[in-house]
Formats: sequence, C-alpha cells, structure tokens
Amino acid sequence: MSDFFIFSEKGMKEASKGFDEKEEPIQWVTLRTFQIEAEAALLAAQLESSGIPTFLADSFTASAFPMGEGGFRLQVPKISFSHAQAIQFEFEKSFKENVETNFREATQEDIAYQKELNKGNNQNYSWVWTLLFIGIALLLLRVIGRSLGILPDWLDPF
Repeated sequence: MSDFFIFSEKGMKEASKGFDEKEEPIQWVTLRTFQIEAEAALLAAQLESSGIPTFLADSFTASAFPMGEGGFRLQVPKISFSHAQAIQFEFEKSFKENVETNFREATQEDIAYQKELNKGNNQNYSWVWTLLFIGIALLLLRVIGRSLGILPDWLDPF
C-alpha cells in the first residue's frame, strides 16, 4: 500500500470492519485536504465527537515533503460524507467567526500603548559585551602565558 494512515480509535475500529468476511469493507472518501496537520486534527476531533469515524491519509508523506503536492487528507466513510460536510461547514464558519471577533487591526491608541510599554526596554547592554571581551582577552593571555612559561606565579594560582 502506498499510503500511510494515522487512525483515530474509532477510525481504526471502523477500518478493521473490512477485514471481517461478514461485513462489507468501508469506502473511505476525502472530505478535505489540509496543509497543516493540526487543522486536520481539529476537524477530525469535531467529526469524531459527532460519531463520524475519521483518519488522516498521507500524513507521513506530507510531513516528509511539506512543500510537495497534496497534504493531510481527512478521510470519512462514504456513507457519512454528507453529514461530515455539514459538520465541516459549521466548524469552519464558527472558526472564521472566532478569528474575526478575537482579532482586529491595531488602532493608533494600541500602537501608542505598546510604544509606552516598550519605552523602558531600550537598555544599552554594551557594558556586558565589554566585560565579556575583557574576560576572554585575559583568559587568552593566561593560556598563552602559561604555555610559553612567562606567566608569574602570583597570577597563576591554579
């Protein structure tokens, strides 16, 4: 099989039904293809909570080749496809509404407030770099002086 699958618990049970001789194999169809696995997992969780089994097809391929064609294919049983589409529509609608209500463009007042918060953070750390440079220079002189045998004893306590 060329595809690799990540099964949810319900999806695994449903998929294994096809191996029983008494039951018809489930026909899986792609509900939607995602470029980001987390987005697919969110919708899959919503579908699972509604009783529709799901799994992600091509997840390993999409992870290995993120800029390639395809992506994470969210699969549902063919018999549940129309119900899954309705849930997907409501999920995406509520997601879009959530983004629109929780995020907005910054106003001039927001920008001024942020500048005021950052005003005290413009400290000059050049003294730290200076001390670091002096420390490295002294350490280097000690190593060179020790290797040449010209380091006085009082300067080399160790």
